[in-house]
Amino acid sequence: MLFIIVIIVIIALFIYLLNILASKKTFRIVSLSISAICFIVLLYSIFGIGGWEGMGVGICTLIAFAGIAVGMILTVLFPKKNDTISK
Repeated sequence: MLFIIVIIVIIALFIYLLNILASKKTFRIVSLSISAICFIVLLYSIFGIGGWEGMGVGICTLIAFAGIAVGMILTVLFPKKNDTISK
């Protein structure tokens, strides 16, 4: 269980640091690309691999996706200093 939490925190920090260091366009492209890759791997684990091996790959993919989601939430809660929220 601790391993899962550590992986989620590492991926979330990576996404948050990407938001700080990269432009908005690059951040959105990278986050959407990683999310799409997670979704494709999840579908492959269900339909392509199957069985217990597929469930293991699917759980790892869901853990990575949870890290991406937490990182995206962090970027909304703690934006860059120069970002302004448009009304």
